[in-house]
Amino acid sequence: YNRDENDNFTKLSYINVNKTMYIIEEFAIDGILPADYKYTKFAIDGTEIEAITYVDEALADFYVFNCYVPGSEQASYYKYDKTEGTMQRASDFGVALQNVASAPTDTVQTQGSGFINWFKSLNTTGKAVLLLTVFIGIILIVAAILLIVKIKTVPIEDDNYSEYGVDENDEFILSDISTTKENADNEE
Repeated sequence: YNRDENDNFTKLSYINVNKTMYIIEEFAIDGILPADYKYTKFAIDGTEIEAITYVDEALADFYVFNCYVPGSEQASYYKYDKTEGTMQRASDFGVALQNVASAPTDTVQTQGSGFINWFKSLNTTGKAVLLLTVFIGIILIVAAILLIVKIKTVPIEDDNYSEYGVDENDEFILSDISTTKENADNEE
């Protein structure tokens, strides 16, 4: 048990990993986690612990929790590897929490927040390429529409036959064409 400054007692949760005792502390997090983490519970050394784990299933065997080793003056974040049964200080998690806590609330990106956040995350070159592609696409669509309108407004002339010296009322018979071809061959 642990006694606080008001003489209240709380039960300590502790675990033993590799012959070292770690005393578990509650998280001092305001509910905002980095996008790659989520809250969970797991059991280690017979003790159920509230912890934070990775959203990525490939890292699901790693748990982060707040604890201290007896003799240390303050708690730190530690990462437990369930597969290997090892414990390591998780300084990267503390940095990730500081980045989320120090970011203005309107810039903290939530997972699945859409196209606008994706666009904001692009670098300058990516934005330029995307905007250029959209601009070229719009130009091609406008050109296609103008071409279609031009084709539709061109008058269809019924007397196209006159260009070739053919009267509209003339009839063509296939035998005439073959006879004409034979006469042309004989003349040569």
